[in-house]
Amino acid sequence: LVFAGKTQQAMLTDDKGAQKLALTHLAADAIQSTPHLVAWLYFGSLLADADVAQIKAELIALARNLDPHFEKFYREAQQCRAVAALGARLQGS
Repeated sequence: LVFAGKTQQAMLTDDKGAQKLALTHLAADAIQSTPHLVAWLYFGSLLADADVAQIKAELIALARNLDPHFEKFYREAQQCRAVAALGARLQGS
């Protein structure tokens, strides 16, 4: 947290306590979580649907069920990909 604040970088954590503490030192958009990172990688086509499913399964196996958060970010990433693809097709026409 201190390093992120001093260097003006984003912080990645799934710990709710750490997120609350980070809000006192960082901008809200600089605090990210695993589901946020996965959604961004999916949106950028660096992860496929199967990769996302495997990450979710691995987190559940580690007793870190973030499924509700994954679903929210994953659906948003899917919508953003669809809008971006539509925009690209319309520009190409």
